[in-house]
Amino acid sequence: MTYRPDIVVRRPGEPAPDLVVAVKLDEPVREAVVEGLRGYMALMRCPVGLLVTPSAVRILEERYTALGPESIAVLGPFPIELTRPTAGGGAGMAFEGIVQDWLGGLAEGVGLDRLSPGTAAALGAHVLPALQGGLLRAAGPREVYA
Repeated sequence: MTYRPDIVVRRPGEPAPDLVVAVKLDEPVREAVVEGLRGYMALMRCPVGLLVTPSAVRILEERYTALGPESIAVLGPFPIELTRPTAGGGAGMAFEGIVQDWLGGLAEGVGLDRLSPGTAAALGAHVLPALQGGLLRAAGPREVYA
């Protein structure tokens, strides 16, 4: 099965994403999720990835030291505090919406002051450049079927 991120950021008119985001409620995050995101980044030639849980964010950075996912470094985890939706069938999709709103706020400078200095610095160096001027979109539909 091919990996697909939950959120994608790309500049208008550009086919390749600037940032791809995996959103997971479960902690600890399975290594297969990290490897799937790394593989997707290498395939799509995406320079930055994020793996977001309610309590931490990991930054994936393409270092261009080799061809393929082995050149993508994982930085972190960096502590964050995001609202965990109540348990239920749509909790994962609800959390994707929370993360998308959080990233949109960061692009406008909202919420950086509530992060630890290390987290703010890491996001500022690696993620904010991709968010600013990019289109922040869900990678797929967020529909709940009863």
